[in-house]
Amino acid sequence: MGLVLAPIGLAPLHAVIAYSGFAIACGAVGAVRRVSWLAAFSVVETILAFAGHLYPLSTSTHIASLGIQSGMLAMVAVSSMVATAALVRTFEAEANLFGTTGAAISSLLWGYFLALTFQSAPTYMTQSIAWPVGMAISALLLSALAYHKSVRSYVHPGAAIPCLSVGMVSYLFALGYPSLKWEHDFTAVIGLTVAAIAWVTAYIRFVGRDQLPMVGFVGFAWVCGSRLVVLLLPFGGTNFALSLAWIVTAAILITAGFLAKVVEFRFGAFAILASTAAKILFVDLADVDASMKAFVLLVLGIVTLAGAYGYIRVRANGAKAVH
Repeated sequence: MGLVLAPIGLAPLHAVIAYSGFAIACGAVGAVRRVSWLAAFSVVETILAFAGHLYPLSTSTHIASLGIQSGMLAMVAVSSMVATAALVRTFEAEANLFGTTGAAISSLLWGYFLALTFQSAPTYMTQSIAWPVGMAISALLLSALAYHKSVRSYVHPGAAIPCLSVGMVSYLFALGYPSLKWEHDFTAVIGLTVAAIAWVTAYIRFVGRDQLPMVGFVGFAWVCGSRLVVLLLPFGGTNFALSLAWIVTAAILITAGFLAKVVEFRFGAFAILASTAAKILFVDLADVDASMKAFVLLVLGIVTLAGAYGYIRVRANGAKAVH
């Protein structure tokens, strides 16, 4: 039906409606009756619906407004969720794989939908925080679903990682805008920080302390934590402020590493402290007065000593446990 409607001039909107409608219908029947070919057909229809949504964006003149495009995308996201449910029901042996992949794709689509919805208003906020906030909301909701036992049996908590990654990349692009407003910057970084903390908490609790995700969170925390501290400092535009933000981020990571027993957090914190020391010695010393130099070096030394003391206590307790 979509292939018939699109060429005869009824616009991609009609094709998306047709494709999404068939995807939802086939997926629903496939899930209830557990018919594998209907589930597969639902996936194909969802892909065609998404392609139909992207078509106006590839033309020189947009056929549909942003509001209409967001509505089209919502239909695609719903059909994606239905197709995922159909795959999980009909291919039980690969339920976790299909559930995790489908949840990640559906979350990305909903994040994209939120971004388009924000952009329908002609304000600068739409360009600076729409994508980061949309992806952060999707990642946060997906992480929250991990606490539901029936969902967790089909969807791996790592499904939120693509949303966090896209949100971070879009936020880094937003930082390049010369007129980025403080409130927009703060909203985006708070959203990404909360979503990342929710994700890593769910991952550690229900999956474990896998090395690669934990290292990825350290990098995420370095960017978001440092940026958040810089935004809150009254002298946030200086090199000194960035160094202080790195020290605060490292202190939080060291504390979290000991509390959650994640060694990657602690090693990452010491790597941040080493980078901070190098930055202070080779960059910051030319920009601040003697009192500021003494203060930041004192804070750096305190955090480093506190981390070393924590390691000594942990090793001592471990040796006592062995004996």
